[in-house]
Amino acid sequence: MRVLIMSEGTRGDVQPCLALAVALARAGHEAVVATCTANLEFAGDYDVSVVQLDDTGSVAELELGELSRRTSGGLAGLVSQARWARAYRHHLRRILNRAWDVAKCGADLVVHPPEVVGAAHVAEKLKVPAVFVPPIPWVPTRELSFPFVSPTRRIPGVLNPATYRLQRALVFAYDRPIDDWRESTLGLRRRRGRFNPLRSWHGGPTPVMNTYSRHVVPPPGDTPAHVRTTGYLFLPPPPAWEPPPELTDFLDRAGTTVYIGFGSMIGLDPAATWRTIRAALALTGLRAVVCSGWGGLAAADVPATVAVVNDVPHEWLLPRLAATVHHGGAGTTGAAFAAGRPQVICPYFRDQPFWAHRAWTLGVAPRPIPQRDLNASTLAAALTAAVSDADMAERADRVGRLVRAENGTATAVSLLEAVHAGFAAHRHPAR
Repeated sequence: MRVLIMSEGTRGDVQPCLALAVALARAGHEAVVATCTANLEFAGDYDVSVVQLDDTGSVAELELGELSRRTSGGLAGLVSQARWARAYRHHLRRILNRAWDVAKCGADLVVHPPEVVGAAHVAEKLKVPAVFVPPIPWVPTRELSFPFVSPTRRIPGVLNPATYRLQRALVFAYDRPIDDWRESTLGLRRRRGRFNPLRSWHGGPTPVMNTYSRHVVPPPGDTPAHVRTTGYLFLPPPPAWEPPPELTDFLDRAGTTVYIGFGSMIGLDPAATWRTIRAALALTGLRAVVCSGWGGLAAADVPATVAVVNDVPHEWLLPRLAATVHHGGAGTTGAAFAAGRPQVICPYFRDQPFWAHRAWTLGVAPRPIPQRDLNASTLAAALTAAVSDADMAERADRVGRLVRAENGTATAVSLLEAVHAGFAAHRHPAR
């Protein structure tokens, strides 16, 4: 079975796709990851095929340039997202053509998360199934609002399905260029539902694999049969990876140590974020491993009680620390749940408040600190609660054991094999 996995975005977006590719390869299948992420150096440590769709680096440059404004929230964030969509349209045709060049080599399945706008059309051209792998709840349900809606806003269950219409707003700007590309490059006619990733080209429902834990978000009672929850897709550390000696020496020293990292979510003033972190640690007396991340946290005047790292596997690092402070990205939150340690989540936007609210609801984190409220005193108070609350630690440990007992990548591989076998046995003619 040859599987084309398409991805886009930051490292947190592509890493689960790479994890799935590694699992497929180990199961004897061929997997190709086609992506537009900024830095793919880490992918070279794994024996799978990874193709960069953005050879010029222009999309990555755009993302880095706009990300701080997009994560700042408010009107500036909305304006920046609109600016990003407008600028990205100029590069979309080139990215789509590059994706089709990769796909022309053939595939039995096309696997993609929500942000990849061309994947389902590639599957339609190849006449193979597309499999949708959202890292957040994406299928309308009466039991949950769409995760981009404020989790503290109470909405009657009967209205919850309507909130999922927000999905269309996220990609509406790309409809016309995709239609042009479908016709001129793929030779596909327009059809009803062509922009709905939950509806396949042959008219049936798209197979959906929710790539998070059922112990974090239990499947709603009205979940359709074609929607499955696999568990998180964790990427194992590279085969030859060893922790830096200076980091292990730091972790061996006495004192309660926490992890702090906001990934690519640094905001408008990375230096101010660093000053907040340093001041909060001084107030609490805690030690910390601070991850500079894709966004480039501006760490200066680093005290001896802080170790600054750039790229250390969460699965190795987080279980060794007393608590995890992060931004609430889907991948980082999953790793923090699996670590079995309390969390402090400081969300910026999009699905991050949803995951922060889930962690708080499960009792493994203090009340979330939105970035607009993040300062030395609020972070210090949350850190103190996270490292001193025995009940919170016990709940985090219990959730961690449940999450670790799942094998999301193995489950995903089995489901993909079943999709492929079922499609091969009942070939659908094009409609």
